[in-house]
Amino acid sequence: MGIQEITTIGPSITDQDISVFEKVIGGRLPSTYRRFLLEHNGGRPEPSSTKNIAFSEFYGLKTKKKYCDLLAVYRVMRERLPKEMMSIGDSAFGDQICLVIKGKNRGKLYFWDHEGRPENVDIRAKYPGIIFDEDDPDNSKPRAPVTDDWPGEPDLVLIADSFTEFLDDFHEFVPDEPKVKRKRPK
Repeated sequence: MGIQEITTIGPSITDQDISVFEKVIGGRLPSTYRRFLLEHNGGRPEPSSTKNIAFSEFYGLKTKKKYCDLLAVYRVMRERLPKEMMSIGDSAFGDQICLVIKGKNRGKLYFWDHEGRPENVDIRAKYPGIIFDEDDPDNSKPRAPVTDDWPGEPDLVLIADSFTEFLDDFHEFVPDEPKVKRKRPK
């Protein structure tokens, strides 16, 4: 399905604004993400579900609200994330969607669990509703006890090989459970 609309977008920015940001972060943004910033500069997508993640919003540059400003979030998250990546948005529950900006995995997106993951717990078991692997939508393939999609960082799990793939997966949220009508007590 993909994103149909983006609301609450940030102020207009230029290629120069992005280049200045890239110098600060020491990495290069993938061209598809760069175009997205130039067109939307952050915002709330509709529909807002992807990989069964209740996505909240994309961060932008030069925004008035620091909690959704790419540079402000980068400065907060740089101690928590590998130096090759940055956060570009968050889920409705405060988890981060991270984009790799340098190295061999440049352009890939990762889900970051903000609560941290206890040792020897597979993040796929902790979040059974999130589809981490399109070839295994039920997360039923056998796995090792601990899965570090990003070596040494158990809180990071690969969710898309590219920004385009990530955007194309947005869809309406459809609950797994049917609605149950309950009788009111008399």
